[in-house]
Amino acid sequence: MKTYHKLWLALTLMLFCSTVLLAQQGGSHTQTDSLLKQGVALNDAGKFADAIAKYDEVLKTDPNNITAMYEKGFSLSAAGKNDEAILCFEKVIASRQMPNAYVALANIYDNRSDFARAEKYYQQGIATFPNYGSLWYNLGLSYIRQKKYTQAEAAATESIKINPKHVASYQVYGYDV
Repeated sequence: MKTYHKLWLALTLMLFCSTVLLAQQGGSHTQTDSLLKQGVALNDAGKFADAIAKYDEVLKTDPNNITAMYEKGFSLSAAGKNDEAILCFEKVIASRQMPNAYVALANIYDNRSDFARAEKYYQQGIATFPNYGSLWYNLGLSYIRQKKYTQAEAAATESIKINPKHVASYQVYGYDV
């Protein structure tokens, strides 16, 4: 076989293999997106066990999918399975990619009146995502629950600086004993 035929054959095979691999990845990505959307719809309908099953399908093929892990934690928490939700949120937090996971995890501890742990996660989230107003806002709510009004005002001020249109932050700021 002549050299240019070998080169043409090699390039053709490489192009074919690349196309097949890309198609497989796209199909997988589309399937993942579909499962995530189904899970969110089921969660919104209050069908938490079914939603969790969809997220578990995603996690079987992609155990590092932080969106599926976060959504699973959210559904577990909504179903009252906070101990399991904590494990999910901790995995998401380890990725340092999703500020909502800090809020969700801290809120679980806040609702348990474990304010030290709640504040720890709000503060970790703020250190990682200083311009994520929801962290500041929820920290302010936690301070109100603890009757730490000066700290609540300071947290609300930061939240308002980040998002001046967030009305609830003004409520925390204006909270009066």
